[in-house]
Amino acid sequence: MKILSLILTFLLIAMAAHGEDESAVSELNADLVPIYKSLIAEGQPTDLVGKPLKLTLNLKFSSDRHLLFSDTQIIVDKDTKYYLIKWKFRPVDIKALLGKSNVKCKVTGRIVEVINGMTSPRMPYIVVELASVEL
Repeated sequence: MKILSLILTFLLIAMAAHGEDESAVSELNADLVPIYKSLIAEGQPTDLVGKPLKLTLNLKFSSDRHLLFSDTQIIVDKDTKYYLIKWKFRPVDIKALLGKSNVKCKVTGRIVEVINGMTSPRMPYIVVELASVEL
C-alpha cells in the first residue's frame, strides 16, 4: 500500500510539474518553446549561441532602449512574468517601430548570449542581436 501511495504521489507531482511547464509557455511564440525548454534543462545550453532566429512576433512596446514583444513572455507564476529575449539593437534599427504597439512584426536576429539564472534563479533568457525588423 505504501508503494502504491508513493507511486501515486510521484505521478501527481509529475503531472503538476508538466502543467506548470505548459502554463509557463502559454503566451510564448511556438518557435521559442524549444529554446525555452533547452534553457531550463540541466546543463548550460551554450549550443544556442550563434543560432539564427526568424520570427513573427506581436509588438508590445518599443523605445530607443527597449523592445518587448508580448509573445516572448514567460509566466513563472501569477505574480511573476519575464521576457525570454533581451534584444541588442541600435535605435536607428527600430525607428519604424517607435510609438507603435499591438502590431505584428517580422524579426530576424542571432542569439549572442545565454544567461541562466543571473538576474534571478530559474529565470533564464537569451540575448539576441537584432538583424532586421519590419511591420
